[in-house]
Amino acid sequence: MKAGNNFYKKHAQNRKWPVNRGVHMSAYTHPFGGKQHHKGRGSMTSRNAPPGRKVGHIAARSTGRKKSHVVEQTLAYKNSKSK
Repeated sequence: MKAGNNFYKKHAQNRKWPVNRGVHMSAYTHPFGGKQHHKGRGSMTSRNAPPGRKVGHIAARSTGRKKSHVVEQTLAYKNSKSK
């Protein structure tokens, strides 16, 4: 599918296309912008952050890959609790 066709397809569905990421924006437009296409800081944000900063993972308990030992511990805990 060509880029033009995709644009008109999204336009008919009332969606915005293409979706620009925050790291591609300039620093005054987005908190992640202006640093050569990487965030430069963590994307986790507190729940009581001001509205301009509240982008990314808002009040996340954890981010990133799940560690196997943590998953095993939680499964073992749940199994012991259900018995």
